[in-house]
Amino acid sequence: MTKEVKIDDTAPIIREILDNDGTVSFVPMGRSMYPLLTGSNKVVIGKFSKPLKKYDLPFYYRSGSNQYVIHRVVGFDNNGGYVMCGDFQLEKEYGIKDSDIIGIVVGFYRKNKYHSVSSMSYKIYCRLVPVLRLCHRIYCFFRGIIR
Repeated sequence: MTKEVKIDDTAPIIREILDNDGTVSFVPMGRSMYPLLTGSNKVVIGKFSKPLKKYDLPFYYRSGSNQYVIHRVVGFDNNGGYVMCGDFQLEKEYGIKDSDIIGIVVGFYRKNKYHSVSSMSYKIYCRLVPVLRLCHRIYCFFRGIIR
């Protein structure tokens, strides 16, 4: 049985489970991580351990907009924060701190098959994301011209 609930209602439970070294699974909403995480793909979140590395997928709270987000670490800022970006986004988000991070994606289910973020195929995919972004930018550019 599946029940849809709001993340705000479950956030304290998620934090408690992760603090006790458990994992949490859910289907994220939105398209910012397309094509990796779409529609029915379920993520598995584990406990956050510092520091994050490039290409990690943290689950964090964006206090300015009261949102919970999963985006990829694409870099580091000069103030000790992380630079994040969704795979299907063009703008980077700066200033994410360790205190904003709730957990980290340790794997995901795609077409009912589990994929670990430590697998070689996932690591190769991560290196292809900049190419996907470039293709998306080119598409947006030509779409703007055509309109």
